Amino acid sequence: MLRGIREGMKPIMWVVIIAFVGAIFLWGASTGIKLFTERRASTIAKVDGEAIKRDEFFIEMQREYALRLREARKQYQGSITKDMDNYLRTVSAQKTLEMLIYRQSLLNIAERMGIKIADDVIRDRVISSPAFQRGGEFDIELYRELLASELYMTPAEFEENLRKEMVCSFVIDIVASNSRISAKEVEELIRDSLTTADIEYVKIPVEKYKDDVKLGEDDVISYYQEHKERYWKPERVKVKYIYIDINEIAKDIEVSEKQMRAYYEQHKNDYLDMGMIHTRQILIAVPKDASPSEDARAKEKALRVIAELNSGADFSELAKKYSDHPSSSLGGDLGFYMPGQWGDEFDRNALELNAGEYTKEPVRDEEGYHIILREEDVPPYDEQKENIKEILTRAIAEERAEKKAQEVYESVKGGNSIDVEGMTLGLKVVETDYFSKDGFIKELGRMPSLANEAFKLNIGDVGRVLPITQSIAYAPPQLTGYIVFQVMDKKPSEIARIEDVREQVEKDALREKAFELALEEVENINRSRANGELTLEYIAEMTGEKIERRENISKGMGAPGIGNDFRILDSIFNLEIGKVSKPLRCRDGVCFVLVKSVKEPTDEEIEKHLSSTLKSMRESIRQGIYMDFYTALRNKVEVKMDVKELLAPQSEEEQAEMLRRMRNLMQ
Repeated sequence: MLRGIREGMKPIMWVVIIAFVGAIFLWGASTGIKLFTERRASTIAKVDGEAIKRDEFFIEMQREYALRLREARKQYQGSITKDMDNYLRTVSAQKTLEMLIYRQSLLNIAERMGIKIADDVIRDRVISSPAFQRGGEFDIELYRELLASELYMTPAEFEENLRKEMVCSFVIDIVASNSRISAKEVEELIRDSLTTADIEYVKIPVEKYKDDVKLGEDDVISYYQEHKERYWKPERVKVKYIYIDINEIAKDIEVSEKQMRAYYEQHKNDYLDMGMIHTRQILIAVPKDASPSEDARAKEKALRVIAELNSGADFSELAKKYSDHPSSSLGGDLGFYMPGQWGDEFDRNALELNAGEYTKEPVRDEEGYHIILREEDVPPYDEQKENIKEILTRAIAEERAEKKAQEVYESVKGGNSIDVEGMTLGLKVVETDYFSKDGFIKELGRMPSLANEAFKLNIGDVGRVLPITQSIAYAPPQLTGYIVFQVMDKKPSEIARIEDVREQVEKDALREKAFELALEEVENINRSRANGELTLEYIAEMTGEKIERRENISKGMGAPGIGNDFRILDSIFNLEIGKVSKPLRCRDGVCFVLVKSVKEPTDEEIEKHLSSTLKSMRESIRQGIYMDFYTALRNKVEVKMDVKELLAPQSEEEQAEMLRRMRNLMQ
């Protein structure tokens, strides 16, 4: 399908579609529902003149978001923060826009090539798909249920998306048809990777000779002249920047009770409108295949917990005391989630409860016995007050920071000095060291977005306002501020002058001289055994080094202590078994190696890996072609709006229609 090109960028929805059928299905009746009115159907991008409409984007983006939200709730046991939710929405928008642009590019090519998919072929593919079968027969009700519960789609929408998917795949297959590698080539690679050797060696470390090296000025200059290419420096740039810190701005923000109440009233039904519920649980774990006595003991324990609840005990405290679920430390709180996450039996019982009620009988499923408490589907204001305050403070700070950054940008771009601008606003102006296109900036860390922008500009130009984010483990990146920068100087790629890299040249020259001394000692050892066989025992005795042993080394994995230089490894695997090698220059010394044994793979072992390796290598080649192809297509696209504009609030009418539609699909 489109797996190669969309790896790392494909929306979740496409993955699920492929998992269902791997092809598409034409049901016939047009049952699709339009989400937005024509007045909102503005063009957001043009691909070879073909428009991608705003309403199409929002339909796909909402499905993508719902799928990502469901996966996130599974991963985080139902607990999703506001920042994480915003991140999911932004990523969903970005991935959806990329998917629509790429898909339209391929559809345009397909139209010019006259590629069409016969309805009969499509119908046969899906009817035979196990995903939509019961008892070996296609089931229309199952088909509709899966579309609604897993993809939030109507049949007509699903069929249209899948038709496009198959057409696009056909185009990609044609483009990548030259990704050829023969089975014989792969067989040789497998043979090399599976061949192993047991070796013994003596290594004479170069470090022991460094103190004996006498390095003069002529030696340093001579080494530099002979190895100038090692000191090549890529194109570099230097900038001055002002950083507007969101956290600093937030310190001066006061959020009123009125603002928090207004926010709460506006958002209190968010979870309810999306069909989410809020529960707690106490799980008494017992395997589904437990013995009758084990099952009875677990159920009896669950009944005792219910008895304590009936006596007025606090559910949260009992969850901390008895529950075997990871949520026990949170008082059993599962947060807000879409029904379907915890299983049919769990959902059925939870949905039958009113707020504040708990199950009077334990609920059995494959995990064990659950006691479920239904919480309010609308979180109380007092519980949300601090969270709301943080959200509003953050939102106001972000808005002010962006506005201030934009003002600084306009001022400096208009001709004002960035130094004066910083001084006027009381903001620090930082001048960076020179940095290259890899984006590592000493003062900021890795900043590829700034580097990409800076290298496009001329000296004196002002770069666009850039957001700065901070990565947090197991959470979306957090916006921390904005940068406004000006390019101060540029340097072309060049070989560094010796005075600029002298310290490194001296280190390299010293190491080279040490290797020369090590090789001299090796030659002395060789001469001393000119009339006799050279053994590792003799070399060890003469050098004072130990004989080391390594088993099952391979060309692919390298050899600990020797290194993974393919030239050294080739030399080792070409040695005669039982004979000591010539001196080999390895990673940090000079080595003598003796191969004790070599084990080559059998034809059966090679055959076992051949199919999967051949497939993997061909896929890698295809992905390279895909990426080149995608980049060429993407450069022709005219994008009218950015993701931030696309995520701007819709009208109340549009929001209500969107929520109604999503609820209908989730029922």
